[in-house]
Amino acid sequence: MIGSVSQGQLEQFVAWLTGCFLPLVQQRLTELILAPETNPEMIWMIIPLAITTLVMTLYFGKNWEEELGWNTATGNALVLVFVSIDLMRHLHYTSAYEGLLAYYYEPYKTIAALFVLFEGALLLVLNFFHILPKRLTFFISSPLPINLIAYVAMTVVYTNMAFDYATFVAATLLFAMLYVLLMLVKYAVKLSSDYVRKEKELELREEELVKKAKLQARIEQEVKKEEKIEEKKEEEEKNEIKERVKEELKEQEEEKEKEDEEIAEKVKERIEKEVKKKPKPKKKKEQGDTDVI
Repeated sequence: MIGSVSQGQLEQFVAWLTGCFLPLVQQRLTELILAPETNPEMIWMIIPLAITTLVMTLYFGKNWEEELGWNTATGNALVLVFVSIDLMRHLHYTSAYEGLLAYYYEPYKTIAALFVLFEGALLLVLNFFHILPKRLTFFISSPLPINLIAYVAMTVVYTNMAFDYATFVAATLLFAMLYVLLMLVKYAVKLSSDYVRKEKELELREEELVKKAKLQARIEQEVKKEEKIEEKKEEEEKNEIKERVKEELKEQEEEKEKEDEEIAEKVKERIEKEVKKKPKPKKKKEQGDTDVI
C-alpha cells in the first residue's frame, strides 16, 4: 500500500515537474533574457551593469593572481543601493497609480525594490566592517552576482513578471549559465594572457642575452684594448730601458776611452821623464887613433 502510494506521488510529482514547473521556469527564463527587448527603458541601466561585469571578468582573467579587494566589494554593494533607488523612482513616476499609492497597489514590485535596497545596505555594512570571511565576501560581492540581482529586480519592476519561486529558479539558472560563460571567457583570457606573458618573458630573456653578449663583447674589446695598451707600454718601457742601457754603455765606453787616454798620456809623460833623467853614455876612443898636433 505504501509502495503504491509512493509510486503515485512520484508520478504526480513528475507530471507536475514536466507539465507545470519546468515550462513555467522556461517561460520566466525567456522573459528574463528578453526583458530589455520588451522594455527598452531597462537598457539605460543594463548597459553599465553589463559593461562592468564584462570588463571586470576580462581584467581578472588577464590579472588572475589578483583578488577583488574590500574596497571594490564595498563599492559593488553600493550598486544595489543605487539600482533600488532607480526602481523606487520608476514605481513612483511610471506606475498606473499616483505617488505613494504605487507602492501599496504593486506590492511585488515594491518588495523587489526594497529587497535590493536591503541587500545592498546589508552587504555595504558587512563589507565595510569586514565581518564575513574574505573568500565568501569577494564571491557574493563580485560584479556578476551583484549585477544579476539588480537585473532580475529590474525585470520584475519594469515588467509584469511575478516575483515567485519560478522567477527565483529561473534567475538561479540564468546566474549559473552566465557564471559558466564568464568563467570560460575568463579562462580563455587567462590562457591568452599567459601565452602573451610567456612570449614577452622569452623576448625579455632574449634581449637580456643579447645585452649580455654585447656587454661581454664590449668587455672583451676593452680588455683587448687594455692588453694592447699594456703591451705597447711594456714595449716602450723595454725600448726605453734598451736606450738607457745603450747610453750607459756608450758613456762607460767613452769614460773608459778617456781613462785609457789619460793613462796612456801619463805613461808617456813618465817615460819621457825617465828618459830625460837618465845620463847619456860617453863615446870610447878607438884604439890606434893618434892625437893630431
